[in-house]
Amino acid sequence: MCVIIKVRAQSNNSYTTFGAGFDVGSTRGFTDLVHQNPGYSFDLHFNYNYSPYVPISLELQHGLLSGGGDTKALDQNLRKYQNNYTALMLHIDPQLGSLLDFDNDLLDIVKNWYVGFGAGGIYNYLLTNRVKPDGSHYVFPGKDRSKEFLAMGKIGYALKLYNGFGEATYVITVCYTHNFDIGDGLDGYNDPTAKFKNQDVDQYRQISIGFTYNFGAVQPYYRKRNYGRHH
Repeated sequence: MCVIIKVRAQSNNSYTTFGAGFDVGSTRGFTDLVHQNPGYSFDLHFNYNYSPYVPISLELQHGLLSGGGDTKALDQNLRKYQNNYTALMLHIDPQLGSLLDFDNDLLDIVKNWYVGFGAGGIYNYLLTNRVKPDGSHYVFPGKDRSKEFLAMGKIGYALKLYNGFGEATYVITVCYTHNFDIGDGLDGYNDPTAKFKNQDVDQYRQISIGFTYNFGAVQPYYRKRNYGRHH
């Protein structure tokens, strides 16, 4: 005979309300130009911790994107850009711990993986070959200064360092982020599709490592659990 006994319990995990820190990383553009150079990014972020596993972040980011060149080996149409951009992003990064039983030691190694998404704006500050450097005096259409919308998706892991009270005081993150420029102006070129390949929205990726210090009022975290036992 099988008897199922259900026990409802509460698990708690205290956490602090706020966090602040920085991220550094490498960038690469995906724009209308085929050749892209490696770049960098740096950001400062402020977090509101909705729970131990759901931080909401406001991020101020600065970085470099570049590509193309002055030879046809680097760009068939002799286009070149360097974008010293600044972006402001708001994103939420829920971790698997918000779904899994964090009292289960077998799941501890995966509970801090997260998938995030967000949106914001970017200010593009570009240096370009606006006039084609072949003597033709052709002027490439586009803008060297623009403000546009960004959408982002990310995946990463948060390594948490706990204090004696079980609160994650320090967090080290490793993350891959992909950003989509809704205005299509990361490289400064808006060439007609009849003459140039210009079909996809401009994008850039980041591979970054970050550090966060958590602080503020300590909050208890309770979750109801159902446990089954078979006899």
